[in-house]
Order: sequence, then structure tokens, then C-alpha cells
Amino acid sequence: MHVRVRLFARQREIAGTREVPLELPAGATVGDAWAAVALLHPGLADGRPYVRFARNGVYAAAETELEDGDEVACIPPVSGGAGGGGGGAERRLRAAAGDAAAERLIRFEQQRAPDLSRAAAAERAYDRLIADRTR
Repeated sequence: MHVRVRLFARQREIAGTREVPLELPAGATVGDAWAAVALLHPGLADGRPYVRFARNGVYAAAETELEDGDEVACIPPVSGGAGGGGGGAERRLRAAAGDAAAERLIRFEQQRAPDLSRAAAAERAYDRLIADRTR
């Protein structure tokens, strides 16, 4: 089957491309796609523990099976910038979406998972925003 793997930020710099087309056997998973890309671009391999995945614009576990024509996005971690004090995800979210939208997105994530801390909700909201923008 044919799948496309999208790379971002440092991954794209290491691989020298934003997209890697792959031919994988039937039954291959998102993790298999990552492994195939890492074989082609060994500099990516060490980053695996920090990468999240999306299949066709929806977050997916590495064990998720792929189908012909799927797109896999390898979502790298994002940094919060210089300075201490935490709140990096919320700062990134506010910078990307604006204050009012960021507040709505954080509340939405907390409604979906009431036990979620504000920082974790901001991280999820930011991840979701980035995934939506990369579709």
C-alpha cells in the first residue's frame, strides 16, 4: 500500500523533505511507517519517544493500522521558548489562536476530561490546533 508521511520542524530539517512517500505491506501500522522513515533518515530514530502521530488528521497510536492512501503526520514536541515558570503550552496556544480562542479551546478540553489540569488541557488544545492546521 502507498502512504505519505509528513514531517515537521526538526524532522523536516533532518530528512531534508516535508513528505516521504512509502510503500508498505498490507497490515502495516503507523509505527511501521515511522520505522520505515527512520531507516531512510537514521537521524530521526532517536526522536521516536517524543513523537505523536496523526492518521488522516486524527491523532493515532503507533499500533493503528494503515490503509492505502493514508497520510501519517509525525508531530514533534514543541518547546515553550526561553524563560521559566511553566505555562509554555498555554503561551503557544495563545500565540497561535489568540487569547479568546485559546480560552475556549482550553475549556473545551477540560469539559472532555474534567480531571485534566489547565496545563495539560492547553497542551491537548495546542496539539489539536496544530493537527487541524496540518490537514
